[in-house]
Amino acid sequence: MKIIKSFEEIMLGIKSVRDFKEKYYTNFFPNKDQIELWIEKASLYKIDKFNGVVFFIRKNESFNSLYFVAKSEESLSNGISLAANFFEETCTVIDLIGKGTELSRLNDIFKNYKFVEYTSLTRMSRVINEDEDFKNDISIDFANTNDVQEIKILLDTYFDPLSEQIPFKEEILNWIKKNHILVKREDNLIVGFVIFDLIGMTSYLRYWFVHPEYRDKKIGSALLNKYFFLSSGCKKQMFWVINDNENAIKRYKHYGFEMESLNDIILKKDRN
Repeated sequence: MKIIKSFEEIMLGIKSVRDFKEKYYTNFFPNKDQIELWIEKASLYKIDKFNGVVFFIRKNESFNSLYFVAKSEESLSNGISLAANFFEETCTVIDLIGKGTELSRLNDIFKNYKFVEYTSLTRMSRVINEDEDFKNDISIDFANTNDVQEIKILLDTYFDPLSEQIPFKEEILNWIKKNHILVKREDNLIVGFVIFDLIGMTSYLRYWFVHPEYRDKKIGSALLNKYFFLSSGCKKQMFWVINDNENAIKRYKHYGFEMESLNDIILKKDRN
């Protein structure tokens, strides 16, 4: 296992497998800024000694995230078998993203090597109507640089690191600098927030949170309405929702979001 020291190493590893004339399989879609942060923290590794497949491992505090680029389902299966010892030193988690029977086949490959399903998510989206009239609620503020630690603590406390990919402080700071974090304050404490991205004409809702002690006070809807107001120049909004979170799905549908056919199955393999 080799530590990654540059983004170019990532691209060369992908290129060594990927053939633009043929189908390939992957769960790794590198965002350069995020990858460079992982490299800076010396948390990203590559395993590339197997024919037709490259694995990348991101080391987290209590588990490893596994990524792959494979020429075929067969090369992926063979690679997992040969690399099995790398997945045994700690809990290993993998996201399998796709649709229908192909996703089911990838799921079966990993389950054959003692990965078990942890949870699953589905993407939801809504097309923005130009006639929508969401209000600019002045009680909802943009987060500032002094809020980084407080937001990080809330994310670490109330979100699941295995399924919700908790960001680093540096990522939170970048969102704040872009005015992409909205907060609701009570008694100088943050009791709710929304974190989002605007990429092209699409708005991505990353995190939506209201502190348990402040729920049923319409804070969540106020945050979401201001997020809608700020996204009014986009054409589409989307996010991922955990499939067994029925209350959240019901609320999102209330705002016009619909379930898509794209799914994310999260598997994990505990340390032997």
